[in-house]
Amino acid sequence: MGFFIALKEIYTELQEIFESQDMALLAKRCQDYQKLYPDNIEILNYHGRSLLILNKLNECEILLIKILQLNENHLEAKLNLARVYTKQTKLDKAIKFYNQLLNQDKSYFVYFELGIAYFKNENYKEAIVNLNLALTFKPDLAEAHFHLGLIYYKFNYLELSLENLLLATQFKKNHSYAYNNIALIYVELYDYDKAIYFYNLAIKYSPNVSFFYVNLSLVYLSRGEFSMVKECCNKALALNSADGEAHRTLSIITNYADEKLHFTQMVSLFNSASLDDNSKMHLSFALGKAYEEKNDFKSASSVLDLGNKIRRNSFQFNMDNEVEQFKLFKEYFSKDFFYNHASTGFKSNKPIFIVGMPRSGTTLVEQIISSHPEVHGGGELSHFANIINKYFDQINPKEFFNQVRKEKSLTFNKIGEDYINQINKISNNKKYITDKMPINFRLIGFIKIALPNAKVIHCQRSAKDTCLSIYKNYFGKNVMPWAYNQRELALYYNLYADLIDYWNKVLPGFIYNISYENLIQNQEHESKKLIEYCELPWDETCLNFYKNKRSVSTASVNQVRKNIYSSSINIWRNYENEFSELFRNIN
Repeated sequence: MGFFIALKEIYTELQEIFESQDMALLAKRCQDYQKLYPDNIEILNYHGRSLLILNKLNECEILLIKILQLNENHLEAKLNLARVYTKQTKLDKAIKFYNQLLNQDKSYFVYFELGIAYFKNENYKEAIVNLNLALTFKPDLAEAHFHLGLIYYKFNYLELSLENLLLATQFKKNHSYAYNNIALIYVELYDYDKAIYFYNLAIKYSPNVSFFYVNLSLVYLSRGEFSMVKECCNKALALNSADGEAHRTLSIITNYADEKLHFTQMVSLFNSASLDDNSKMHLSFALGKAYEEKNDFKSASSVLDLGNKIRRNSFQFNMDNEVEQFKLFKEYFSKDFFYNHASTGFKSNKPIFIVGMPRSGTTLVEQIISSHPEVHGGGELSHFANIINKYFDQINPKEFFNQVRKEKSLTFNKIGEDYINQINKISNNKKYITDKMPINFRLIGFIKIALPNAKVIHCQRSAKDTCLSIYKNYFGKNVMPWAYNQRELALYYNLYADLIDYWNKVLPGFIYNISYENLIQNQEHESKKLIEYCELPWDETCLNFYKNKRSVSTASVNQVRKNIYSSSINIWRNYENEFSELFRNIN
């Protein structure tokens, strides 16, 4: 009888320690009692709990496996082992144990944790299934809604993402990360007032998270409210002086020709041994701008090379895939293809597409056109590409283009109609709207057959100035991996130039080509030709584009707030020796 009383007392003691949350003491007492009872599952289980919470994952794994050897159906051991594997990022093993557990226990938290494991393993389809199953048992599970919101955002289902993120805040009022992601969606929707509101809510509930202030600063940057940019970045840096993105954002609105304080701070931080790669990358781009403004092009090139190298290493990318896709555009969008679809498409002249390489003057051209009272500046819209991907969902490029070739005209009409319906929601009831997604130069063939009455303006700039300007800038949203390597950037430019030549040949008269250099040197003449192409009456406000208060979210955010200037022409000569690989490889 004494044997059982002793165990009961041990269990009571271990439970009391567990409830006190002193996990180090719990682990110590379990070790002591295991000397007396080495195979006692209850003691082993308490020990497993303590090790999991203490994050001693290897020890915990060994102990939980022992429990399952003693009792293969022990639910908590299976659950905790799945949690160990999730923390160790051994996600296939974690998923295996969670699925085994569901044969015995269909609790909401098992579905939820399995959904999170699938989420981390980037199996988003199964993540959605299991997170929704968790919600059938517990509809107020804020974290399930939050992660569904993240998944839908990743795949650009903004309405579904917003719906779930708002539910997360409904069930957990202080969910600062949900508010942050809601704000990100409103940025995508160009509703900057709501974005500011929700970023401020994120800050209200988590005032010590520095990147919330950085995110807020980027909204003010888009609106041209530079004093607020500075205020937000300084708050971020007060919390984390090593926040590289805060320094880089601050650098965008700072002229370093005579500035010393921030420049010195950045140099000191850049040379710090403890700086992480991400912050060093952001600082590299900031210092590249600062050194250039101090006419120290050698130092600028050195830090830019480092920043680009770090950024490029964050991508898994194969340039051969890009070469193949550009080849397929030319192969499938043939003269015969356009001839067969001569009467295809939704007949609307509302959109004005502005395309070209990034940093080729697309933002300037949009600012000029959107200054016209009949035009709404849409900015960089992803709508057209997203709609195409909705109708042609093949991942393999060849299969994708085969599907395009076989498709009936009705589908292309529907693509055009869907696009017009979407841009009508954001056009502020203006007659025309600009869509300045530069990379849409790849989709000119689709534009022709889906929206044959649309205007397409192609901005072209000196190849070397364009590529240099790209190489000097950081681009968010994990896009353009080819931009961060000199050889790949040059090759991509060559592919672009070849494809634009092709579109001009097979679609004569469909594209209006404008030279950035001509626009800079003959502003009024070129602006009038541009407005005439858009079939708009001339308006003098188009010459005062820099007074346009619309929000701009591109790397040109600072430049378009100023009058025309020519200092960016032939700037590549300052780096002729430093970036020789880039310039040498441009055709």
